Amino acid sequence: VRTLTTNEGVRGYRVKLTGVITLCDTSRGLVFLQDATGGVFIFPQNKSAWWRSGQKVEVTGIAAQGNHLPYIDQALVLGRGEVSLPPAKPVTFAQLATDTEDSNWVEVRGVVRSAINVGNRLLLEIAADGKRLRAIFTEAAPPSRVWEGLVDAEVRIQGVCGMVSSTPQDPVFLDLHVPNFGNLAVEVKTPG
Repeated sequence: VRTLTTNEGVRGYRVKLTGVITLCDTSRGLVFLQDATGGVFIFPQNKSAWWRSGQKVEVTGIAAQGNHLPYIDQALVLGRGEVSLPPAKPVTFAQLATDTEDSNWVEVRGVVRSAINVGNRLLLEIAADGKRLRAIFTEAAPPSRVWEGLVDAEVRIQGVCGMVSSTPQDPVFLDLHVPNFGNLAVEVKTPG
Protein backbone atom coordinates (compact mmCIF):
# COMPACT_ATOMS: atom_id res chain seq x y z
CA VAL A 1 0.00 0.00 0.00
CA ARG A 2 2.80 2.43 0.92
CA THR A 3 4.36 2.06 -2.53
CA LEU A 4 1.23 3.10 -4.43
CA THR A 5 1.63 6.31 -6.40
CA THR A 6 -0.89 9.14 -5.94
CA ASN A 7 -2.61 8.09 -9.19
CA GLU A 8 -2.79 4.47 -8.04
CA GLY A 9 -4.00 5.50 -4.58
CA VAL A 10 -7.13 7.13 -6.00
CA ARG A 11 -8.08 4.11 -8.15
CA GLY A 12 -9.60 2.22 -5.22
CA TYR A 13 -7.66 -1.05 -5.46
CA ARG A 14 -8.82 -3.84 -3.15
CA VAL A 15 -6.05 -4.75 -0.74
CA LYS A 16 -5.46 -7.47 1.83
CA LEU A 17 -2.73 -7.27 4.48
CA THR A 18 -1.71 -9.22 7.54
CA GLY A 19 0.17 -7.35 10.23
CA VAL A 20 0.27 -6.09 13.79
CA ILE A 21 -1.83 -3.32 15.28
CA THR A 22 0.70 -0.78 16.56
CA LEU A 23 -1.90 1.69 17.85
CA CYS A 24 -5.67 1.78 18.20
CA ASP A 25 -7.32 4.91 19.57
CA THR A 26 -10.93 4.83 18.40
CA SER A 27 -11.77 8.01 20.35
CA ARG A 28 -9.48 9.90 17.95
CA GLY A 29 -10.22 7.70 14.91
CA LEU A 30 -6.68 6.30 14.78
CA VAL A 31 -5.81 2.72 13.87
CA PHE A 32 -2.37 1.79 12.53
CA LEU A 33 -1.06 -1.52 11.26
CA GLN A 34 2.55 -2.52 10.61
CA ASP A 35 3.76 -5.34 8.40
CA ALA A 36 7.17 -6.17 6.94
CA THR A 37 6.86 -3.30 4.42
CA GLY A 38 6.02 -0.58 6.95
CA GLY A 39 3.09 1.06 8.67
CA VAL A 40 -0.26 2.10 7.27
CA PHE A 41 -3.29 3.98 8.60
CA ILE A 42 -6.51 2.01 8.41
CA PHE A 43 -10.05 3.35 8.53
CA PRO A 44 -12.16 0.42 9.76
CA GLN A 45 -15.76 -0.27 8.77
CA ASN A 46 -16.57 -0.83 12.45
CA LYS A 47 -15.48 2.48 13.97
CA SER A 48 -16.27 1.40 17.53
CA ALA A 49 -14.16 -1.79 17.45
CA TRP A 50 -10.98 -1.85 19.48
CA TRP A 51 -7.80 -3.83 18.92
CA ARG A 52 -4.82 -4.09 21.25
CA SER A 53 -1.33 -2.96 20.31
CA GLY A 54 0.44 -6.20 19.48
CA GLN A 55 -2.67 -7.92 18.10
CA LYS A 56 -2.11 -9.73 14.81
CA VAL A 57 -4.86 -8.91 12.32
CA GLU A 58 -5.90 -9.51 8.75
CA VAL A 59 -7.20 -6.41 6.98
CA THR A 60 -9.19 -6.29 3.75
CA GLY A 61 -10.20 -2.93 2.31
CA ILE A 62 -9.85 -0.31 -0.39
CA ALA A 63 -6.63 1.63 -1.01
CA ALA A 64 -7.28 5.37 -0.84
CA GLN A 65 -5.00 8.39 -1.15
CA GLY A 66 -4.32 10.43 1.99
CA ASN A 67 -2.62 13.83 2.28
CA HIS A 68 0.81 12.20 2.34
CA LEU A 69 0.51 8.46 1.80
CA PRO A 70 -2.16 5.95 0.79
CA TYR A 71 -4.25 4.37 3.54
CA ILE A 72 -6.78 1.55 3.75
CA ASP A 73 -10.42 2.65 3.72
CA GLN A 74 -13.53 0.56 4.50
CA ALA A 75 -11.25 -1.90 6.28
CA LEU A 76 -12.62 -5.17 7.57
CA VAL A 77 -10.30 -6.12 10.43
CA LEU A 78 -10.15 -9.69 11.74
CA GLY A 79 -8.12 -10.68 14.82
CA ARG A 80 -5.59 -13.45 14.28
CA GLY A 81 -3.96 -13.77 17.71
CA GLU A 82 -1.36 -12.03 19.80
CA VAL A 83 2.21 -11.26 18.75
CA SER A 84 4.91 -8.92 19.94
CA LEU A 85 5.13 -5.42 18.55
CA PRO A 86 7.83 -5.18 15.89
CA PRO A 87 11.11 -3.58 16.95
CA ALA A 88 10.74 0.20 16.75
CA LYS A 89 12.95 1.77 14.10
CA PRO A 90 15.31 4.36 15.66
CA VAL A 91 14.89 7.63 13.75
CA THR A 92 15.97 11.25 14.02
CA PHE A 93 13.59 14.19 14.06
CA ALA A 94 14.88 15.12 10.59
CA GLN A 95 13.83 11.69 9.30
CA LEU A 96 10.39 12.13 10.89
CA ALA A 97 9.91 15.41 9.02
CA THR A 98 9.76 13.51 5.71
CA ASP A 99 6.78 11.36 4.81
CA THR A 100 8.93 8.22 4.68
CA GLU A 101 8.21 7.45 8.36
CA ASP A 102 4.52 8.44 8.39
CA SER A 103 2.47 5.63 10.01
CA ASN A 104 5.61 3.65 10.93
CA TRP A 105 6.41 2.27 14.38
CA VAL A 106 9.47 4.30 15.41
CA GLU A 107 11.66 5.25 18.35
CA VAL A 108 12.93 8.78 18.99
CA ARG A 109 15.13 10.41 21.58
CA GLY A 110 14.79 13.94 22.81
CA VAL A 111 14.24 16.31 25.73
CA VAL A 112 10.77 16.84 27.19
CA ARG A 113 9.95 20.57 26.95
CA SER A 114 6.41 20.44 28.33
CA ALA A 115 3.98 17.93 29.78
CA ILE A 116 0.26 18.63 30.00
CA ASN A 117 -2.97 16.75 30.50
CA VAL A 118 -5.37 17.37 27.61
CA GLY A 119 -8.72 15.61 27.90
CA ASN A 120 -7.23 13.05 30.29
CA ARG A 121 -4.44 12.29 27.78
CA LEU A 122 -0.81 13.04 28.48
CA LEU A 123 0.76 15.23 25.81
CA LEU A 124 4.53 15.68 25.86
CA GLU A 125 6.34 18.20 23.70
CA ILE A 126 9.73 16.70 22.87
CA ALA A 127 12.65 18.54 21.25
CA ALA A 128 15.77 17.36 19.42
CA ASP A 129 17.84 18.48 16.44
CA GLY A 130 16.19 21.93 16.54
CA LYS A 131 12.76 20.39 15.92
CA ARG A 132 9.76 19.51 18.12
CA LEU A 133 7.04 16.92 18.13
CA ARG A 134 4.00 16.11 20.23
CA ALA A 135 3.87 12.69 21.88
CA ILE A 136 0.23 11.86 22.58
CA PHE A 137 -0.52 8.88 24.81
CA THR A 138 -3.53 6.66 24.18
CA GLU A 139 -3.98 5.49 27.77
CA ALA A 140 -5.37 7.82 30.44
CA ALA A 141 -2.93 10.31 31.97
CA PRO A 142 -1.36 9.28 35.28
CA PRO A 143 -1.45 11.62 38.29
CA SER A 144 0.28 14.96 37.59
CA ARG A 145 3.07 14.23 40.11
CA VAL A 146 4.21 11.47 37.74
CA TRP A 147 4.45 13.46 34.52
CA GLU A 148 5.33 16.93 35.79
CA GLY A 149 8.78 15.58 36.69
CA LEU A 150 9.42 14.69 33.05
CA VAL A 151 10.05 18.28 31.93
CA ASP A 152 13.75 18.68 30.94
CA ALA A 153 14.35 14.91 31.13
CA GLU A 154 16.03 13.14 28.22
CA VAL A 155 13.73 10.38 27.01
CA ARG A 156 13.47 7.55 24.54
CA ILE A 157 9.93 6.99 23.28
CA GLN A 158 8.27 4.54 20.90
CA GLY A 159 5.13 5.21 18.90
CA VAL A 160 3.53 5.65 15.51
CA CYS A 161 4.71 8.65 13.51
CA GLY A 162 1.87 10.86 12.37
CA MET A 163 2.14 13.82 10.04
CA VAL A 164 -0.60 16.37 10.54
CA SER A 165 -1.66 18.82 7.83
CA SER A 166 -4.91 19.75 6.13
CA THR A 167 -3.52 19.44 2.62
CA PRO A 168 -0.20 18.26 1.16
CA GLN A 169 0.78 21.93 0.74
CA ASP A 170 0.13 22.93 4.40
CA PRO A 171 2.85 23.00 7.05
CA VAL A 172 3.46 19.63 8.65
CA PHE A 173 3.27 19.06 12.38
CA LEU A 174 4.73 15.89 13.83
CA ASP A 175 2.78 13.72 16.25
CA LEU A 176 3.99 10.55 17.86
CA HIS A 177 1.02 8.37 18.84
CA VAL A 178 2.08 6.36 21.88
CA PRO A 179 0.05 3.34 23.08
CA ASN A 180 1.04 3.44 26.76
CA PHE A 181 3.59 4.59 29.34
CA GLY A 182 5.61 1.41 28.87
CA ASN A 183 6.74 2.96 25.57
CA LEU A 184 8.50 5.82 27.41
CA ALA A 185 11.93 5.44 29.01
CA VAL A 186 13.72 8.21 30.89
CA GLU A 187 17.38 8.17 29.85
CA VAL A 188 18.55 11.15 31.94
CA LYS A 189 16.37 12.45 34.76
CA THR A 190 15.32 16.05 35.15
CA PRO A 191 18.19 18.11 36.60
CA GLY A 192 17.72 19.27 40.14
